[in-house]
Amino acid sequence: MVDTHIVHFSPVKEVVERESGRFEFFKQMLTVGLGGLAGLAAIFTDADKIPDDLLLRIPLGLFALCALVVVIACADGISVYANHLRHVKRAEVDPNDRNLQSKLTQSESSILNHAKAAMAASWVAAAALTFFAGVKLYQQPMVGADAAMRTARKFVIDQPGNPSPKALDHFQASGSDYLITYVTDPNGVKYTVRINRETNKLVEITPSQ
Repeated sequence: MVDTHIVHFSPVKEVVERESGRFEFFKQMLTVGLGGLAGLAAIFTDADKIPDDLLLRIPLGLFALCALVVVIACADGISVYANHLRHVKRAEVDPNDRNLQSKLTQSESSILNHAKAAMAASWVAAAALTFFAGVKLYQQPMVGADAAMRTARKFVIDQPGNPSPKALDHFQASGSDYLITYVTDPNGVKYTVRINRETNKLVEITPSQ
């Protein structure tokens, strides 16, 4: 006759086993949300990277809002999960406490609601980002003097050392291009940028003292 051993898990371990997938979901989505916010911070801290077109600003703002909702929902969801485990531990000692049982039901429901909120926000964020990418992909390039100067500033900033355009030194139309010269901080180096007038794309950029 073979002895049968029945392994009894504590209520806390059972909850951990049951909710482990949702806990991992919270952690992964929290990482994704923080990554999204970090990328947005790089955009919003540089005025030249913020799109001028309202059609691009709206989905970008919506994405920012949804990323924030994901972070808050996941961080709060992890906190609720920790409180739920504490309630389970206390209920193990006093299973007849109705107030504690009510808290268990509420916290279990709250974990699910936080996960739903994070999932919904992530879907909206994905839709906003897809729309933003679609508009950028198929939108006709903005042209003209103002657009050319903005493009020139972006390419100057991207040069080694990330110089900051301090003043516009020279601007002229030359054939099919614009010639734009900026004086930069901190060393006063001048960058002359040639931008195509029809496509608003960079032709060349040259530094000079």
